[in-house]
Amino acid sequence: MAFSAYAQTNMPSQTITVRYQFNFIHCLYNFLETISGEFGTSETLRDYFEKSDFNTPHYQQLIQDFNELDSHTAYYYEYRGYPQSRNMVRSIHEFLIAMSASSQNLDDFSYRTVGLLTFSEHKKLMHILREFEPVYQKLIWEKYAPLLQIYTEKMQQLAGKVKLPELFTQVTHFYGAEWSIEIPFIVSFYPIPGRTGHSTATPNINVETVGAMVENTDSHDLAQNFGVIFHEMCHILFDAESAVQQNQLESYFLKHSSPYTLYTYQLLNESLATALGNGLAYEKATGQLDAKSWYNDIYIDTFAKAIHPFVVDYIQQKKQIDSDFVVTLIQTFEKTFPNALYAYDNLMRNVVLLVQSENSKEDRWIRSTLRKFFRVASLKSFSFNDLANTEMNNYYQSEQSTRMVIITQKQMPLLKNLIEEYPPLKPY
Repeated sequence: MAFSAYAQTNMPSQTITVRYQFNFIHCLYNFLETISGEFGTSETLRDYFEKSDFNTPHYQQLIQDFNELDSHTAYYYEYRGYPQSRNMVRSIHEFLIAMSASSQNLDDFSYRTVGLLTFSEHKKLMHILREFEPVYQKLIWEKYAPLLQIYTEKMQQLAGKVKLPELFTQVTHFYGAEWSIEIPFIVSFYPIPGRTGHSTATPNINVETVGAMVENTDSHDLAQNFGVIFHEMCHILFDAESAVQQNQLESYFLKHSSPYTLYTYQLLNESLATALGNGLAYEKATGQLDAKSWYNDIYIDTFAKAIHPFVVDYIQQKKQIDSDFVVTLIQTFEKTFPNALYAYDNLMRNVVLLVQSENSKEDRWIRSTLRKFFRVASLKSFSFNDLANTEMNNYYQSEQSTRMVIITQKQMPLLKNLIEEYPPLKPY
């Protein structure tokens, strides 16, 4: 079962399709990621499964098998010519999500994704999905799909009220983003039982996966969700900037002498999306700015609100992000966060991790533990073996994020070698 609704977005000489939908295969794949504890999934939906009669040793083993595929779905390729700081990569994981949103059934999904994994791993993935298909059908889909259709239709009505095509056009121009007219922008909902709980919205290529609290169609909550949806759309537009645009934008930051430049740049993507989605889009949906928090992070929330007025001014004047805009950003950050250079919550936002994990399970534990104590937005990891490779070592050396080294007691010899290569570590 699938449902779709369309909004046409007119850009200069172009028309982009924005499609609201829900798709069984996409929902099923998201469900499997959720119950396996994937980062960025709904805790409410996961809890719903864990309290159900389907939470048995048999299905727990299948979940473990799915988690073991992580090391295969994490493979990625990198786009050349883009700034390293923008991390322009696409993983197999992202392709699987995007393809699930257009798949009619599991056979179709299998056909679309063959070759992304080895035949052995692809067969394992499809087996796990087929095992969980009747579980999802019985536990979630039969009851909540009708409510999800109502929710999707109401969100489509709100998009019409806000004049989403016009807003999307304006913001696309502001970013200087490029988008092929043949490619639809897909907002694909998945149901979460209940009126309140933990929802998520995540962008992957041209698909935004959005959790819907299907028993809640309160107009205020729908407006907030619309703001979140537009927030994530802005992330995709940020990535859709050309290599020329991205390199030019980075150059505006790099030539500025302020010590706050790097941290302003690191907040750019999230803060712009918040100012535009949770600020501007919400305001258009309700007629007023949200008086409450826009983002569950003091830096992003405060900075987004601080830059909101001149972001809106640029859009109203049909201007693109330029060097003057960047200077204003940096000055605003320095004024708003004078102590940011020394604050752990700021320094740990973007981390480059040097660690020799024993296996993928240990690697996941390290990442989840760091995110438990710090709000880590970007986490890149290198192994000690990577440093033996000249290209990887140069890549590690060029990273401007906070560097962290994690070693175990039996890995102390590695620390000695590291100190020889990086003398500043010796006092520690």
